[in-house]
Amino acid sequence: MEAQIAPDVLEYFSEQLDKIGKTNKISLMLYTRDGDTMAAYSLVNLVRQFCTEFEVIIPSKARSSGTIISLGADHIMMTKQSYPWPD
Repeated sequence: MEAQIAPDVLEYFSEQLDKIGKTNKISLMLYTRDGDTMAAYSLVNLVRQFCTEFEVIIPSKARSSGTIISLGADHIMMTKQSYPWPD
């Protein structure tokens, strides 16, 4: 299974965040092997409009755009098996 961050994810996230509304904390479990870094930047800006604290949980991989998203978070939680880049 592979996952990449692309601009089309913004609409999906926007719909979900509208349903949740503003909240104190959003935790995002992130697994991505690659992706569009500008979409990642836009995603961080979108999520931050809905929360005061943004946390990213990386169980395995957060490459390329995943690294950008992680750097936009207040907290990054990584397992022993996780790594941002490369193999």
